[in-house]
Amino acid sequence: MSTPSDQTNPADALRAPASDLDAILSRITQRHEDLFQADVDTNEDAIRAGIEGKRILVTGAAGSIGAATVSQIIRYRPATLDAIDISENTMVELVRDLRSRPDLDVGRALRTSIVDFGSKLGERFVERVGPFDRVMHFAAMKHVRAERDVFSLSRMIETNVLGVDRFLGAVKRNGPCDVFAISSDKACRPANLMGASKRLMEQIAFWHADRPGTLLGKGNEPPLPRVACTRFANVAFSDGSLLAGFLNRIRKRQPLAGPSDVRRFFITEREAGQMCLLTAALAQSKQIFVPRLDPLADLRSFAEIAEIVLDAFGYAPRWYETDAEARRAMGSDPAEGRYPCCFVPSETTGEKQIEEFVAGDERVGPLQFKALDVIVDSPAIDGETLAEVLVGLRQAVERPDPDSTKARIVDLMARVATHLQHVETGRDLDQGM
Repeated sequence: MSTPSDQTNPADALRAPASDLDAILSRITQRHEDLFQADVDTNEDAIRAGIEGKRILVTGAAGSIGAATVSQIIRYRPATLDAIDISENTMVELVRDLRSRPDLDVGRALRTSIVDFGSKLGERFVERVGPFDRVMHFAAMKHVRAERDVFSLSRMIETNVLGVDRFLGAVKRNGPCDVFAISSDKACRPANLMGASKRLMEQIAFWHADRPGTLLGKGNEPPLPRVACTRFANVAFSDGSLLAGFLNRIRKRQPLAGPSDVRRFFITEREAGQMCLLTAALAQSKQIFVPRLDPLADLRSFAEIAEIVLDAFGYAPRWYETDAEARRAMGSDPAEGRYPCCFVPSETTGEKQIEEFVAGDERVGPLQFKALDVIVDSPAIDGETLAEVLVGLRQAVERPDPDSTKARIVDLMARVATHLQHVETGRDLDQGM
């Protein structure tokens, strides 16, 4: 017979961390080994040759994927690793984490600065701290919800598009340099302007591999010798993700919510770092690396994941049809070992039900890797059209108008993201839990 001290009140789990995040990740991905580990092992010598002794710049280095990649790069002993980000707090945590880990020898290679890559200060940073052998570009706005207002949308266009052209121009002015840039699965047949902005980013980056100067400025700096991208699956529990939100909601005693009709592929942060490492070291110019995942076996619904997460906290979900019902039930359900959840069909602008990586007019090359596919031919937009679109976007975001700017951006994006399927529903993600 158990004594009171042996008994566990289900509500106590609200104050406890999940028992083992690695175990949760294994249940979500249904993998017990890193997806890309075999490819990393096979190509170890080539990866080392591409990093050891090299001068490397990482933008957006303190974000989840940037930080995971930095921790991979350090293992290969670069001569210098300059990490820049606009988030002071997350940069501090990155440094503390790297220097506290027993499996890493950071030494004096790591140097961090709080810099916006696409600003005048970013250009000055490249000029004074460079040149670099390799630039790894992670800085971006990644949320579909940036469409909620023209001011957030304008910031996304400035960060994901216009700033990239300026930044790559600064890199070119300071010597030949290989560039790797992170894209998104949402760039493939985009259903939202975030995805379209990442597709345009791919086009801009590859233009810089063929042409001197910049699209929006003058100059005759030579093209970049090698530019490559990768399109990502969702990184489980990355900062700002819905899965990280699940943990925050439990910690704050709040219901879980999400779309019931959306499925996604998931990789871990470590796998994300490995994928970036492989692309940056091994891709040929104008190639796009994508994870090889099985839609039948690997796609997960958010409701499935909620059940897995709640089980780790000692709960079973109890489903409600409205946010209000789920919020009211928060006062009583946890004491019964249940947790309020509200998952309903998506009706927000820009939501895409199924994740994909390769469009019908893109060509995948012969298999080279165990867990990666390589897009070797992706239709390019001519430079004149790219320049016209960037000029139009710059004009639109300099003086955003709530009555006209979004429609103007949609029209411009449709010229360069030819598969854009943007449907305005009148609802955005900020209108729900």
